[in-house]
Amino acid sequence: MKTMYVISIFVLVILGTVTSVQGQVNDLTGFIGSEGEVGHEEHDDQEENDTIKSYISTWRFSKDFSQKITTEMDTSLTHFHQRRLDQKNNIYVQNTGNMGTSYQSLSFFERDYSVGGFHFLKNYKDYITNPNSIVFYNTTTPYTLLDYSQWFNNKPQGQTVFHIIHTQNITPELNFGFDFKNYGSDGRYTAQVSKNSSFTFHSNYQGERYTGYFSFSQNSVSQQENGGLRNPSVIHNKDLQPENYIVWMEGSQNMMKEFNISYNQKYDLGKWAKVKYEDGVYEEFVPKISLMHTFTYRKNSKSYIETEANPSRINDSNTDGSTSTSDSDYYYGYNPMFHLSDSRTDDLVKESVLTNLFQIKYNEDKDRKYSFSKRVFGGVDIIGTQLPLAKQVLTPEGTQSISGVFVKDNLYNVFVGGEVGREEGTFWNWSAGGRYYVTGYRSQDISLYGLMSKPIRTKRDTSFLRLNAEMDLITPNYFMNTYTSNHYKWDENFDKTYRLLLHAKYDKPSIHFKAEADMAFINNYVYYGYNIVPEQAASEFSVWSVSLQKDFHFGPFIMENRFVYQKSSSDTYIHIPSFIFRNSTYIGGYIFPVLEGQFGVDTYYSTKYYADKYSPALNNFYLQNDEKIGGYPVCDIFLSLKLKRVRMFVKYAFVNQSIGAINYFTAPAYPIQPSELSFGASWSFYD
Repeated sequence: MKTMYVISIFVLVILGTVTSVQGQVNDLTGFIGSEGEVGHEEHDDQEENDTIKSYISTWRFSKDFSQKITTEMDTSLTHFHQRRLDQKNNIYVQNTGNMGTSYQSLSFFERDYSVGGFHFLKNYKDYITNPNSIVFYNTTTPYTLLDYSQWFNNKPQGQTVFHIIHTQNITPELNFGFDFKNYGSDGRYTAQVSKNSSFTFHSNYQGERYTGYFSFSQNSVSQQENGGLRNPSVIHNKDLQPENYIVWMEGSQNMMKEFNISYNQKYDLGKWAKVKYEDGVYEEFVPKISLMHTFTYRKNSKSYIETEANPSRINDSNTDGSTSTSDSDYYYGYNPMFHLSDSRTDDLVKESVLTNLFQIKYNEDKDRKYSFSKRVFGGVDIIGTQLPLAKQVLTPEGTQSISGVFVKDNLYNVFVGGEVGREEGTFWNWSAGGRYYVTGYRSQDISLYGLMSKPIRTKRDTSFLRLNAEMDLITPNYFMNTYTSNHYKWDENFDKTYRLLLHAKYDKPSIHFKAEADMAFINNYVYYGYNIVPEQAASEFSVWSVSLQKDFHFGPFIMENRFVYQKSSSDTYIHIPSFIFRNSTYIGGYIFPVLEGQFGVDTYYSTKYYADKYSPALNNFYLQNDEKIGGYPVCDIFLSLKLKRVRMFVKYAFVNQSIGAINYFTAPAYPIQPSELSFGASWSFYD
């Protein structure tokens, strides 16, 4: 009752604010174009010939930087209330409970199994900015976005999200901008604070023959580690507050940083020609050959600190929160092996990668039916790693103790590849290509791929079919082969992993329907096993998945549904839930001519399964066969409003916490955050 009262008051405040602001806001008309452009007209009190129309084009680059991928700016009210990027971008995830902490998708085919990138940041990919995720802009007027949200009761524990974007063109060809994001949450449980931030500066030049794209980003991830609840059954005690639950660790923390810089440039060779459009014939430059060069550099570090090398807690088996006088239990057991220090943990690992990529592309003639593009490329990776040296080393004089010494390794890769394809066809588009590592750490690695997309046009509408296949023979990530820390140490030489991935997707936008099927055949799979160290699968296995997405629209009533059914031929090497469901049901429409609103509920659900455990020291998940979690729906209710360029929301997360069986864990010993009320707003400026 108290919560609903707070919600009602907040809604009234929003409506009052909307009414007062409505008369002060310029009458802007916004639209999203088919090419990912956002345009709007402003200052309608000016003369017509003085009116400035704002057009914003946005795009990012493909993984090999050879192709621009058009993106759409997020100006919609739908899903605006979803602040956690891991939940927003995946059907459902497991994490350590708090926003911005390490996570992995419950869907096998949404997980990142690539060997590139910093190994210890893969579980934060939605919170990290890299050269392939940076969005570039070209705009006729400056554009600024201010976005802020927080818990209603933000003291003494709180959660805050702040995001600002600014971009503008200095000339029609030259644009610059920056993007700053900060996600911070104290969490409701002890020693659970997470702070993630990302700052990006970007600029691009769009000339007739020459184009250049520059960016640098600084990412920071800071996560307190509590090791989970000492006694998970304590959540059944409704008289005990979450902040009083006993956790394994206090004073432990993971800190990761990534700095990356990139410059991607292209020079076109071609000729001027007359090109026919619907409104006339124009003369423009038509590129025939593109010469491309991409330079990227990233520098990563990961540090892990424990004030106690082996955290201990009094054996408190009582669910009422009281403690007994029995012996203490230790997080790492009674006789663990310490590789660096017996008193505290202070791990540090570093990696840097410098890549130069050179490409030549023969562009297709889009007016010729049987024309296709050809591309060849080659490049070099220069890699540096740093790991601590174990305290006990074998020397000619015998075993000696060493501390504070690091081992550096210098690696490299030389690779070549090519691609052919049709990118601008109206009948269909297709491509096929591959990459081969000639020498270096990944010597004789090979990746092949092929894809086809086909529009299926009928008299009534158009649907789309996409098929693609990938085959990889790849060397496992360096840190899966070699690693040293206070608690874990290994030196392996795993065989190359073989993967064959098949994917099919059918999309019919007119009825809001999508269907996807995936199949993976994997041999020599490398994973974190039950002993919390990397292992290699002794046999081949397969994983298949079927995903359906169907939205129902009944006037203002909308139901968005997504289902995933997945199965693995072996549960020895991977644990995933069989069924995952996500639903968003809401009533949406215009309350007033300029005020749009949505009121509804989001629901997340998965069947029970042996969810992976989490290792704070490795910042990764590993297999376990002791405890099943899942089978418990999580529901959030929300109210969202949009007044022209202003979006607002209020959300009550995990509204069903006290309903049904209390078994709400997102990973073993890591419960979901308790129910919490939050609010936020976003304002876009086009001048």
